[in-house]
Amino acid sequence: SSDAGPMVGGCYSLRKRVPLMKSPSKSSETQDTLKKQAKVLVLNLEESTGFCLVLPEPPQKAGWLAKPLPVSLRRLKGSRDVPGRYRVLQATALRATSSEGSQESAQVHANQEVVLFELGLSNNVVTGRVKTCDEESSQTGWLNLQISGSPVLDAVNLLGPEVANQPPSNGFKTAAWQVGRQYRALETQALAEQPASTSSSATCCRCGAGKMALRGSLVQLQQLQDADEGLWMQVCVQDGPNAGQIGWIQSKTDRLLVDSREQWEVERHAKPKEAMSPSGTIVKMADAKKSDALAAYEIPDQTDEPIEEIDRQDDADASKRQLSCGYCVCRLVPAERNHPA
Repeated sequence: SSDAGPMVGGCYSLRKRVPLMKSPSKSSETQDTLKKQAKVLVLNLEESTGFCLVLPEPPQKAGWLAKPLPVSLRRLKGSRDVPGRYRVLQATALRATSSEGSQESAQVHANQEVVLFELGLSNNVVTGRVKTCDEESSQTGWLNLQISGSPVLDAVNLLGPEVANQPPSNGFKTAAWQVGRQYRALETQALAEQPASTSSSATCCRCGAGKMALRGSLVQLQQLQDADEGLWMQVCVQDGPNAGQIGWIQSKTDRLLVDSREQWEVERHAKPKEAMSPSGTIVKMADAKKSDALAAYEIPDQTDEPIEEIDRQDDADASKRQLSCGYCVCRLVPAERNHPA
């Protein structure tokens, strides 16, 4: 998969030989020289300095690269969405700060879910600030993302489209959804005109194509209604080739059909971002901003007027344009990493 630009948590390969600096300054000493095709993990995209903090592969230490980053935008193994929701693979302690010597504040256990808000460094080891997703009491703290060479968090972001490929959630019986919030569709369903299995499928009034909520797509809940067959949802598809389409789908049958994890719910409780320098010193950022991963899921403004073209890329790149019949987005849409076709 490829990104529109370098993202925090992404692993990329360099397209040319570049100097790795000790600090985010043009007058900084050169720490090392990274070869072409060297792999780097992006830890911070500091806008104000014109540099970003990256971690090369061992034994090299973290340092700063000047922007724009000369990297291939194809994500490599080891990349993560930040923020993102992940399953814990092995028990570990939560710490008060990124430093490994800081006081332990809580424990996380295998199969628990956490939201990863930001990345940091401690002795050249990647750390993450997380918040547990417990309903009764949640904990926030820092943990190492690897212990003895093994990952602490699963690689799959449970807020991304890949959640549709994961084993069924343990919360089948307690699953709940709220009107106005956004969720992931776990199965492809035709959008019905009414909340009943006997209802005809909704179709585009211009092109006649059937409306669908595709597996892995993002939907916004507009209404909930109980029926003999269970709980039905009126949703508006937010991404992918069917963005903007509205209709009714089932929430669950003998399994969940719509994931009950609310998209970015804990993002509202996040503290302002802090970036970690290679030495482990906290570098305050001026303002808390949405992360690159969160921006990738943002919803374009809606309009009541028919739209002839939806162009998310440069107008000069006609091959990447998205075409619309005027009332729904039809099939002539290029596949994107966060928008499964």
